[in-house]
This record gives sequence, C-alpha cells and structure tokens, in this order.
Amino acid sequence: MFYFIGEKIGEFLSRKENQASLQFYFDKFDLHRPIVKAIRIALSGSLHLPAEGELIDHIVEAFATIYTSQNPGAFKSVSSAHILCYAIILLNSDIHNPNVYKHMTQEEFIQNIRPSISNTELTDMQLGEIYRDIRQTPISFNSSASDQFLALCAPKLRGFLKKKTDKWNSFWTDHFFVLTKSCLYYFQDDSSKSKDSPLGMIQLIGCEVTMDSNHPLQIKIKCAKGQTSLQFVKFKGVPTFVHGVTQVILEAPNENSAQKWFYRLRQSVVCSNFNPVSVDPNNNTISSGLTDLTGESS
Repeated sequence: MFYFIGEKIGEFLSRKENQASLQFYFDKFDLHRPIVKAIRIALSGSLHLPAEGELIDHIVEAFATIYTSQNPGAFKSVSSAHILCYAIILLNSDIHNPNVYKHMTQEEFIQNIRPSISNTELTDMQLGEIYRDIRQTPISFNSSASDQFLALCAPKLRGFLKKKTDKWNSFWTDHFFVLTKSCLYYFQDDSSKSKDSPLGMIQLIGCEVTMDSNHPLQIKIKCAKGQTSLQFVKFKGVPTFVHGVTQVILEAPNENSAQKWFYRLRQSVVCSNFNPVSVDPNNNTISSGLTDLTGESS
C-alpha cells in the first residue's frame, strides 16, 4: 500500500508541470554535504522513481537545482550538477547491474564527464572518489523501474534540434530528435502522427561526439578515425543507407540543452553494449527492426 502511494507521488511530482512542487519537496532535505551522500538521502527515500526515463530526468534536474541552491559555489551552473547527478545514477546502474557485460571503468567515467564539467569544478581525484564510493556501496532507489530498465533508459533524451550534414547541398532543418540506446532518430515533429514515422536515424557506433567552444550550441557527430562514413539511414519507404556523410551537426536552442545532449550522446556512444541496428551498406538496407519512442524494438 505504501509502495503504491510512493509510486503515485513520484509519478505526480515528476511531471514537468509540477516541477515547482518537486523542487519544494527536495528543499525540505538538508543537502549541505557531498553530492553522492545528498543523492543517497534525497533519492533513496519515500519518493519512488517512475518507470519512464524522461520523468526520471525531471526528478534529477529538480534535485540538481535545489542541491546547487543549497551549496552555492559547488558547481558553475545547475547544468553541471544535473549532468553529474545523471552520470552518478547511470554509473550506479551500470556497475551493479549483472546484465551489463562490460562495466564502466573509472577512466571512462571521468572521460565521459570531463568535456561538460571542467577540472576546476571537479578534479579527476574527486571524480575517482565518487566512482569508488558508488562501486563500493550501491545506491538503492525506490522505483517501479528495475535496474535493467534504468540502464536501458538512461541514455534516452528527446527534444527539438536543428540539423545539417557536411554534404555540399545540406542546409539547416528543424526536427524532433529521440535518443534511445545507441541510436539517434529524428522525426518531422513531436505529434502523434509522426511518432511511428521516423525520417532518419544515426547509429552512434564508429563515431565521436564533439563540441566547439566557438559554437556553444552546436554538437558534431563525426566519423571516428579509420571510418569513411557515418551509419546514417533515411526512411523513405525502404530504409536506405546514406553514403558519404562523415559529419552531422546539431544545434540546440540554448546552452543548457546543448550540454545535456552532448553528454547523453557521448554516453550513448560509450554505452553501446546493446544490440545495435545492423546496417548493410552494400545493399543500402537495415536488417533488423527499428526502435520506437519508448526504446522497445518493433
């Protein structure tokens, strides 16, 4: 009975329109302590995490906002705290999930965070301490989602971005993007009509994700060294492999959104131990099913 009530409260508070109530909930905790200890207190209590990645993200964002306000100067911005909290939850699920074949190393954990959080905010030594803390003592979340679900849903993100490729005739277009597992899909918009009809997909394998300090809103997905083309597919009737695209540039609406997409995309490239979509460039087709907005194969 109490579990059911906690679950319903978690679902209610995690809705975007109830963000103020969620922040009020976290502000009742004393979070004047290292961030891992704060997470253990605030996210392992009576609040149950909902079984949807986007709602979990709303909870993490609200926690990061209050943690930053209670610990002024601890982070450069709420975005930095949000990214670190998210990374800690993902690390916890990765390390302590027996179904994950290759667990994240301390070096990978630091490498994934470093482009978004500078060494002046958190040193490698401090990040190493966080890693060892989580490895030694897992965080126990009250959740209607299993650890396996948390591991699968964690890289997922959705929202509007601008896109263009490095082809000479490419120009900026606005699309609704969905990141799930190691694939980035884009749609005409976020309407129910477009939901089952992706326009294209970029498989985040054999690529690297970068940002340019001169263009803080832009994220580049480009071929890794030794690769000649991104695994880029367009869906026009029969899914078709697009040859010759070595770089896709995405532009977010603001810096906070750009940093969030940047971290999640990088994490999805590293955490590509899921079964990828098999693309055959010889006959320009995909041999396995698509992945829908919920992250389930169809």
